[in-house]
Amino acid sequence: MTRLLAALGLLLMATPVGAASIQGPVRGVVEVADGAQVDDIVVHLGCRTHGIHSSSWPADDVTRIVASGESFLIPWAYRGLSPAGCSLNVYHPRYVVARSPLDTQFSQQLGVIRLQSWGSFMREGPKPPPMPSHYPWPKTEFNDHLNNLLFHYIPAFSEGTRRKALGRHIPGLHALLKRVLPTGAFGPWPSKDRSLPIGMIRQIEEAVSYPGSQSGLFKAIADKDATRVRTLIEAGAFVDGWDDEGRTPLVLAVRNGFTEAAIALLDGGADINLPQGTDTAVKVAFSNSQWKTAAALLARGATPPKLDGTYPPVVNAICIVSAQGDTVSLHVFLDAGVSPNLAESSGFSPLMCAAKHNQLEAARVLIKAGADVNARATHDRTALGLSKAGRFDALVEVLKDAGARD
Repeated sequence: MTRLLAALGLLLMATPVGAASIQGPVRGVVEVADGAQVDDIVVHLGCRTHGIHSSSWPADDVTRIVASGESFLIPWAYRGLSPAGCSLNVYHPRYVVARSPLDTQFSQQLGVIRLQSWGSFMREGPKPPPMPSHYPWPKTEFNDHLNNLLFHYIPAFSEGTRRKALGRHIPGLHALLKRVLPTGAFGPWPSKDRSLPIGMIRQIEEAVSYPGSQSGLFKAIADKDATRVRTLIEAGAFVDGWDDEGRTPLVLAVRNGFTEAAIALLDGGADINLPQGTDTAVKVAFSNSQWKTAAALLARGATPPKLDGTYPPVVNAICIVSAQGDTVSLHVFLDAGVSPNLAESSGFSPLMCAAKHNQLEAARVLIKAGADVNARATHDRTALGLSKAGRFDALVEVLKDAGARD
């Protein structure tokens, strides 16, 4: 009797909102506009309902995993409270979500559902006239895309190897993120704004135990683990994100004097001129006395800081590499536009730095680049005088041959 009364009570609850036995099936086939063969498309059928569900009621959503070109059949029989609205949504990391609302009978042949690639979506731009929710484009679409992957795509896969199916698409998500951010949808690029979708992609990486997670990349750089850095980059780690202090992997590597990691990041596609605040990686290298790293960045196309003597770290750099006899870095600085006569405030020139430390080859490089062999610093010091004081006979002869005079 108690159960009968409970059933009658539920029936009375359902009646005002139009309880109904809604039958399936829902049929269709998913194709992708670019003609690719995709084998892990998620088809999700869901309803918003009037009333209250309990464990005794049928579920209000069903998920299928299909391949492109494969027909799907959802033999639906919804006997819960009358749905407020039902739709079939199709998800894949490389494609924009496709939505198909279902009619009240919930028994449809949907035909072909086509997925548009994010690449073509980005090329086309917003459709005029865009709805207010679509400003700034494509922020709304991209946030929705990542949310769909987190809340519908990932849960569609069981624990184990299938759950990690999203992992192979993460490099593509990183590439897409690099294309979305410069559109200005999330504010100025680059930015330290923690509301950017980088954090959401990190959640996805963690959810699928992705081996190239960006948090792992930052840790490997901090630990100066070159092998791990290269492994993570090869696994698709996002090389232009930020850590919790707003540093890019490249800036962190440079700040730590980890030149090997910096080169690996650049080989992996890192933006060499992406600033952290007002500083770029090459400026950080100069400021932190990482001369070899600065030279490596300049050699790979980094935009140099001011080379006219108004930026003291550059003055220090060319003097120190000359004193060290580091002709590789010296050539890079000179090729980038640093003057061989760029002297510090006392008038001490790169050639004098080389002469004081008997760096014969560095002196030859500077002389060939146009260094003034008779330049004088305070206390009337010259490169020739410093060479004689050190009894560096070979260097004295090189300077005299170049026209140096007492």
